[in-house]
Amino acid sequence: MNRRNLIFILVMTLLVLQLVQHYFISGAQ
Repeated sequence: MNRRNLIFILVMTLLVLQLVQHYFISGAQ
């Protein structure tokens, strides 16, 4: 696995985590 793939996976993971947090916060209220 090269560095570009690793960075891409990290960025996608951060975006998914932010979306999940947003939905959980919106659903909790």
